[in-house]
Amino acid sequence: MKRIVFVFAVLLCLTAFVSCTKSGVYKPKVELSEIWFESESVRVIDSVERRSKIPKYLREDWMWDGKALNSRTVYTKDGDVKFNYIYEYNKKGRIVGITSNIPAEKKTRIRFIYDDDSKMLREIKYFTEDFPDTELPYRWLVFSYDGNKLMSITETINTTRFPRNSYVETSLLSYLVSEEMAASIEESSIRSKIEYDITSNVYEFEWEKKNISHITITSTAGGNTTEENISYTYDKNKNPQLARVTGLVEDASVNALICSHNNVVSCTYEGPTKTYTEECEYTYDKKIPVEKVVKRTEKISTVVSTITEKWTYVYEE
Repeated sequence: MKRIVFVFAVLLCLTAFVSCTKSGVYKPKVELSEIWFESESVRVIDSVERRSKIPKYLREDWMWDGKALNSRTVYTKDGDVKFNYIYEYNKKGRIVGITSNIPAEKKTRIRFIYDDDSKMLREIKYFTEDFPDTELPYRWLVFSYDGNKLMSITETINTTRFPRNSYVETSLLSYLVSEEMAASIEESSIRSKIEYDITSNVYEFEWEKKNISHITITSTAGGNTTEENISYTYDKNKNPQLARVTGLVEDASVNALICSHNNVVSCTYEGPTKTYTEECEYTYDKKIPVEKVVKRTEKISTVVSTITEKWTYVYEE
């Protein structure tokens, strides 16, 4: 039987309950079954106010095989399948692969590589059916640590191999801010990046005790370099999900590494032409967040938008 918990949230919400700290291991105490989504937005363009609303719809469907997440399906607001992720584990329970099925597109394959000595995640490589595992990846993440603390991630993207229409969903930026914020940020920048064969993004992390306080992103494409900054503030409550600062569960390895001890209450993004701010409020039922309200403010040139996104979570008993 399923237990329905009504949650009001934006995509900065933490949708996974991680009960361990081993890199690549994902064994939640509470198994998420469904995620429902709705939103309202107000945009002011040349002093003209425009309102829009997305009625509540099934956003994600999670399937489990015992304690292991077997698959996750993401839907559009029209009910069509947007993505389907199949998870693969090794004998030690670590995630070693994800197959991403994109309708009308080639399948993508994500591979995880761990350090034999430290057991930490070292690399993530992305492939497609056109460019299988034996070839060069179209996207490659390399992780750097100070002890067990994540200090930087270098992301290399080969745009000549990149799957069509897949850029926003697979961007590392969507691990660091909400998916909708990442989509809006990437929407215009992908046009300039796609002109170059290779782009490189370096993510440098600053910590304040057990929380990530700041991330600097330095991007290079065609000899041009830009800088983006993300800042976080936190409450004093311990985050029951290992305090992911991200929005979606693409893979447990990254989620466990990019984590903070407390709950994010604000996230600010500053880019060359855009600024975003998200404010979060939480309500808990014991250790499970049952309510989260986040208001996001976007400022792009002279256009100012305010968006509130609400969520409903369904858990297996």
